[in-house]
Amino acid sequence: MVVSAIASTPQIIKNQPHPPVFCIFTGGHIVRGMAMNLVTLKTWGKLRYPDNPPSISTLRRWARNGNIYPAPELHGRSYRVVPEAFYINPNKVDTDITHHQPNGRQGRDSPLMEKLKHAAEKIRSQFA
Repeated sequence: MVVSAIASTPQIIKNQPHPPVFCIFTGGHIVRGMAMNLVTLKTWGKLRYPDNPPSISTLRRWARNGNIYPAPELHGRSYRVVPEAFYINPNKVDTDITHHQPNGRQGRDSPLMEKLKHAAEKIRSQFA
């Protein structure tokens, strides 16, 4: 049984080829069965910086330059972003993949980062 997300009252859609999934329309995306609400940049700025939020032009510049992760989506003329997104300081990010830690943590590299380093070394050795 699948609940319709568009109708004002839930409707059951039968004979679907996929297993039963309950979908509730939330105005966002559905990722792995969970709905993610997107908020405007202005709302995100107020959530992240409640005492003194950046201006809307600064928030738009951050969105265009890729300083917010995960990246905001442009919906019409306004950007929408996941409320849990965070700001990436461009002065702290290293251009070398071996030193880059997206959340600024120190210590052992993640398994994904180790695989990326190993693949980069393998490619470089082929061209050397």
